Amino acid sequence: CAIQVFDYDVILKDVENPANNVPLLQNARYPWFVKGWSPDDKFILFEGEGNLFLLNPETREKTVVANESANVKSVFMPDGGGLFYTAFNGEQS
Repeated sequence: CAIQVFDYDVILKDVENPANNVPLLQNARYPWFVKGWSPDDKFILFEGEGNLFLLNPETREKTVVANESANVKSVFMPDGGGLFYTAFNGEQS
């Protein structure tokens, strides 16, 4: 399977059988930016609506990880046991 973003939707795409494509997120107002897939395949990390989210592709439940996702850099730990991210909050020091 592959992830493809169309017109602000996130679709789990079955490359061998497009009839099995599954829309995971749909939102006409904001684009979604897929950041990665956890090594254990349990979560998709994405940015949208000004937040960083984890999405469970089976239940389609999304959980906010960070509220200020502008300029976020993120990566899953190789064992899938955690997530590292940085965010710029607009302040300079």
